[in-house]
Amino acid sequence: MTLSGKNNEIITVSSASSVDLLAELSRIRDKFEQKKSNKLNKTESSYEDKKKIQIKSNIGVEFRSAKDELNQQTNVLGLEIEASKAALKRKAIQYEMMRRGAHDMNIKGATVENLLVDFDRKWAEQQEFVTNSSSESSETDEENNPWVEYVDEFGRTRTIRKIDLPRDITPEQETIPENIIYGDFIQTFNPDKEQIQKILEEPEESLETFYDSKKEIRTKGVGFYQFSEDVQKRKKQREALEAEHKLTELMKQNLEQAYDKRKRKLDERRKIIEKKRYKNIGEQWLNNTINNST
Repeated sequence: MTLSGKNNEIITVSSASSVDLLAELSRIRDKFEQKKSNKLNKTESSYEDKKKIQIKSNIGVEFRSAKDELNQQTNVLGLEIEASKAALKRKAIQYEMMRRGAHDMNIKGATVENLLVDFDRKWAEQQEFVTNSSSESSETDEENNPWVEYVDEFGRTRTIRKIDLPRDITPEQETIPENIIYGDFIQTFNPDKEQIQKILEEPEESLETFYDSKKEIRTKGVGFYQFSEDVQKRKKQREALEAEHKLTELMKQNLEQAYDKRKRKLDERRKIIEKKRYKNIGEQWLNNTINNST
């Protein structure tokens, strides 16, 4: 490859040098493009960072403003509550004074006439109701709680209210019986005919008490049998159980007799077999002896 200079001198350039030159140019161009792209990226990242900082600062301002507004509302609500409490206390005092009587307050006549509640009439009605209730309750107490006489543990006759009677005093003992003989006399039992008839008509209760397994919680045996609490049913159950017991004993005796009979037969058969065996042994020994001697 040839190049011409200013003085028209011919410069000889080899193909290898031209290839190296092109490679160097390409490397410089790539480096320039890379620097340019890095510069643009830095610019964009700095813009994004500034934007994020601005957004964060805006969030903090909004949070503080919301908090201030909430505190302001809370303060206003607290002031309103305190004002309501004060008004309620003032009204309660005023109504208490009105209930006692309007003359106790320093108010004018028009204010008293415009009141929603007539406290004078309400107080009078309450007093009348209390008086009527007390009179009615006293009459009711007189009817339900009369004066009664009873004899205490020392033999003294006392008069007290019915509600004050000792607990061990039954209603039949509240009044003193009549026609009682005092002194050294033996008082006999002399009932009338109606009382005797009533006693005779009462059913006779059995004095026997039987065991009831339902009244206790425990594990019963396999052969446990609960008899009836009725006397007649209990008697029948015992008779049936006794008959079953006798039948069981009879079957047991029959089985024992059959077992003994079989045992006797086996013993007799064993004796016969042993007798035959001994006989055979003796005959065999005799034959062997004769044969040896001959």
